[in-house]
Amino acid sequence: KQVRANPFALSLTIEGLEMADPDGGPFAGFEELYVNFQLSSLFRLAYTFNEIRLTSPKAQVTVLSDGKLNFPDLIVPQDQSKPTPDERGEPPSILIFSLQIHEGRLNFTDLSRPIPFETTLFPVNLALTDFSFRRDNKNPYAFNASTGQGEKLSLEGSFSVNPFRSEGRFAFTNIKKRTLWKYIQ
Repeated sequence: KQVRANPFALSLTIEGLEMADPDGGPFAGFEELYVNFQLSSLFRLAYTFNEIRLTSPKAQVTVLSDGKLNFPDLIVPQDQSKPTPDERGEPPSILIFSLQIHEGRLNFTDLSRPIPFETTLFPVNLALTDFSFRRDNKNPYAFNASTGQGEKLSLEGSFSVNPFRSEGRFAFTNIKKRTLWKYIQ
């Protein structure tokens, strides 16, 4: 709906983005994306962001009857036969002081099951602080999601992107046997 840029603050705000499935149904979108890039990137030798905030993102993930996902056409395979000259095998240096997702909604449908399964996770909230792709950096995180039936999933701890590993704790609260059975059956 609207894009605003502030060249003095090096910030960008995108409001009201919506993407549809090829069949015209809702696929993904968000109410607001705010990104604040930092000039200190020049001195840190890393793409540095003070804040990245995503408000009210929504997504529809569907496992189709043939077992494929509803979005493989969005993933463009990379041609592995032509490495780029500057390829070092390392991810780019990125530093994000605050990455937040507020009030996300994930609708999940599995049409590959004998009895189709549907559930919604809402609200989905994620907070990362001092996130970096640098080697062995421990990135603290907190993730919370719930279903409409009061079932909750919580994760918190730290993870490293290079090499990929995670440590922390997770908790499932108020998980209903009926929900698990609906999916397992």
